[in-house]
Amino acid sequence: MTTPNNRKLAILRPGLVVATMLIARLLLPVAPEPAQSALLAVSYACVALIALLLLRPPLQTSLVGQLRWCLIVTMLFAAFLIADPVTRPLFVLVPRVAITLLLLAATTTIAMRRMPVPIVVTLVALFIFVPIWAAPAVELAHNPTGFTNAVVAASPLTAFAVALDLDYLRTSWFYANSALGSMRYSYPGWPTVCLLLSILPVAAFLAAFMRPVMRLLTNPFNLIAKEAH
Repeated sequence: MTTPNNRKLAILRPGLVVATMLIARLLLPVAPEPAQSALLAVSYACVALIALLLLRPPLQTSLVGQLRWCLIVTMLFAAFLIADPVTRPLFVLVPRVAITLLLLAATTTIAMRRMPVPIVVTLVALFIFVPIWAAPAVELAHNPTGFTNAVVAASPLTAFAVALDLDYLRTSWFYANSALGSMRYSYPGWPTVCLLLSILPVAAFLAAFMRPVMRLLTNPFNLIAKEAH
């Protein structure tokens, strides 16, 4: 049942997401380098993902309601990229990075639906910065190709970067703060990222669709009795 407070929060949430991204725009440094636009777009995507999780609807909200929220935040994010003069040149790539955010948000929402918000945000933040804190482990392991690529692929930064054709690990800030930029690695392709991020949402929809069908198949007499009445 929707309460007046829940309705007010539903109206406020999009505004809070926009406010969060505006604050992030003021705080994020815009380095004067060739990848400036793409780096800022990746930063926006990470901020949008964190805001989406922090401001997510109550746990009792249906799966459809949770995914609707993911779509709303994705649309706000895409509008923000087009509105910002720095990221506007990426107009052609906005659909790709928006699809990536939507799939990543849906996957995270479904996978962590029953977890408390602080734990969800902490886990996502850890994955975002995995190229920073996991780089020493890769060095200690002498940069095995499989392990290095797994560390690179584990970060949402990579999902957003490949959508923008950005080698973010070799931009100035990441090169200075993560040893991965000086190692051998390869990014997954954008279609591969989308395919992997689609698995959980598609499985959730199939499960939701099949549940009433299975109930009908296991007990068809209930439907017959209802029709008789």
